[in-house]
Amino acid sequence: MEPDAPLVGDDESDPRATLTRLISRQADAVAQMRRSMPVYFAGDGFPYEVIVKRRRWSRGLEEQWASVVGACMNLGYLDKGDPLIAARLILGMIMSVGHRCQPAERVPPEQITHAIVTLLGFEPGTRRSAG
Repeated sequence: MEPDAPLVGDDESDPRATLTRLISRQADAVAQMRRSMPVYFAGDGFPYEVIVKRRRWSRGLEEQWASVVGACMNLGYLDKGDPLIAARLILGMIMSVGHRCQPAERVPPEQITHAIVTLLGFEPGTRRSAG
């Protein structure tokens, strides 16, 4: 995924579908990066400029996720709260499952996506109270 590539298209009208797609894309990325995640996220051995660029990209990614999560909250798909913290929690769940799995356990990305979407209560036609 390119650092400056938008995660959300202008034609998205359903933030729940957008968030589901983002979860799926992140789960796919984690599955592909399983062996390199500790090196990438620890930053060991990377030049300072690379670490700064990665942090800037990471903040942009979080902001895009928070925007979609906030839209889901505003429409009652998720309970109201801090969209950035909620986005980080969702991303953390994805990363944790990918990082904690032993090579023999390899949880498929589709299973990770399904588990998180179910946990969020994204059943078709359902909304939480907007209050």
